[in-house]
This record gives sequence, C-alpha cells and structure tokens, in this order.
Amino acid sequence: MTVYVMLTLDLNGHVSTESRDKFYGVLMANHFHRRKLTTTWSATFVEDFSRYDADQFLKKMLAHASAVSGVRNYEFGYMLSDASMKEGSNSPTTLLGLASYR
Repeated sequence: MTVYVMLTLDLNGHVSTESRDKFYGVLMANHFHRRKLTTTWSATFVEDFSRYDADQFLKKMLAHASAVSGVRNYEFGYMLSDASMKEGSNSPTTLLGLASYR
C-alpha cells in the first residue's frame, strides 16, 4: 500500500540556522521533501507501509530530529492519505489571474 504524508512544521522561538539545518537534514535523510510552501514537507511510503507504520515512523523521526538539532519547541500537523498532495499558485504570472494546480 502506498501512503502519502503531508507534514507542516513550525520551529518555534529563536532557532539557529545550524539547528534548523540539522532538524531539516533528518527529514531529508528520511525521504521528506520540502515543498514550495515554506513550512510544508511531504513523503511517500511504499512497500508494506501501513498508515499506522507511517504514523509511528513520522513521530519517531520528529523526535530524532529534535534530539539531533537541539530544537525542543516545535509544532506540527500531518495527514496520511492514499492520495498525493496537490499544490497550486495564484501569482501575478499566472495566465489571466487563474490559479494553476499540480
């Protein structure tokens, strides 16, 4: 079963660039990709990953990122789905002012 994960993450308080890079490094090492929306990450789990497995993995990964980076104050929201995340924009360069979606 394929499980798609959408994660939004805020590192609260003053977080040094080094700590932020370490925290984000753990996410990237675990196949999370930072989206164009600055606090949003996503990942795709395949091959025998259930939603429960993805849920447990995500929580453990965030705890590990916290330990590695020293960032103790953070908030997150996530969603596990069988559909991938969709992105869009409504920028001045979008044709006729209509939002574009991927």
